[in-house]
Amino acid sequence: MLPVALSLFLPAFVTHSFAQPQPDVCTGKRSCFMAFDGPDRGFCEAYVEGKSCFMAFNDSNDRGWCQHLREGKSCFMALNGQARTDCDAGRIPRAHRHWLNLCRGW
Repeated sequence: MLPVALSLFLPAFVTHSFAQPQPDVCTGKRSCFMAFDGPDRGFCEAYVEGKSCFMAFNDSNDRGWCQHLREGKSCFMALNGQARTDCDAGRIPRAHRHWLNLCRGW
């Protein structure tokens, strides 16, 4: 991120490119497996590379959210407990929303 004083003097297109760099995984330069580890790898594989939700996630809530958002399963079929209540109310967890929209427009 650029210091505020410096960013005041640069053209808008330059500061924008520093503010939101194009992720390498969106362009196919790096695989999710190589770019991430831990939970981010599963999110990336499911939402960016299109790997099945079942294979990408170990956590049942994450798997259910993925199945609802990507595969079109109903809240009732994909989720349980508080997650189902949140789904019925239209509340999507931040991580799923982030990864779902990460590469749109690239």
